[in-house]
Amino acid sequence: TQSTWEICWALSNWAALGPKYIDTICGNWDGFAVILRMINEEEVDVRREAVWIICNCVAKGENQHITQLISSSAFQTFHFLLSSDDIQTIKIILEAYYNTFKKLEKTQSNDCNFFLTLLQNLNTIPEIEKLLYHQSEEVANRARMIFDEFVEEC
Repeated sequence: TQSTWEICWALSNWAALGPKYIDTICGNWDGFAVILRMINEEEVDVRREAVWIICNCVAKGENQHITQLISSSAFQTFHFLLSSDDIQTIKIILEAYYNTFKKLEKTQSNDCNFFLTLLQNLNTIPEIEKLLYHQSEEVANRARMIFDEFVEEC
């Protein structure tokens, strides 16, 4: 519905403002569960906006936010969307994966390898590999960046 989309839109813009705003999203597990449910169950427009919330939390958040997203099953929720017909959502998800790898590679620990292992265990890496040959050049290029920089490097 329009009001659900507007709520997701507002939250994705809220997350884009940075860490203290993301704290209010990631720190509210009940609300976060609703966001994940929207990704799984809502219409394409609402689903896409809910994915933007996660993407903005990754892009503008700190490592603790990414850790919360990983433990909340946000990335598990993305898996089934990689084979959808919604190119915009696929691009947003690939951006979230890329930004997650980028942030985690800067940590002292082995978080980049942990994230790669998580994606392998979810069988997401083969899904991303299929996207290397996607009809959308932009999707294929984003998938290639993930493979070149992280899958083959981590």
